[in-house]
Amino acid sequence: MVESIQAASRWADGLCGFSFGPSAAEMDLQFEAARRAWDERGRPTPWLGTGFWYAIGPNAREQLDAYLDRYLNFMAPVARENVKQICVATSPRALKDAVQQAKDSGADDVLLVPTTADPDDVHRVTDILG
Repeated sequence: MVESIQAASRWADGLCGFSFGPSAAEMDLQFEAARRAWDERGRPTPWLGTGFWYAIGPNAREQLDAYLDRYLNFMAPVARENVKQICVATSPRALKDAVQQAKDSGADDVLLVPTTADPDDVHRVTDILG
């Protein structure tokens, strides 16, 4: 990962990563590697973005798991189960905490990746995050 970030620092304006969990430690590692790579090239501080999957509502965990089973069907079942275990944004509180973790890690933008096609999900997220 660090090598690809260093390569991108030659021409990119920033980094848009993805964190399965999301994981603060993972975001910190990615963002610090980007800041260091841009700094070593004498470039301005990079724009930093991240994203993660989320599900909210009465069957959030089941919704997220079903989505990941479809989306990650190319993975071995044990690998899919491992990814599912680290995806935690399945409640309003967990969603707010995950966004805050990303901000605390230095994210300029956070891409919330829904696991439903229900357009009302946008309103639910707006109600949660304000």
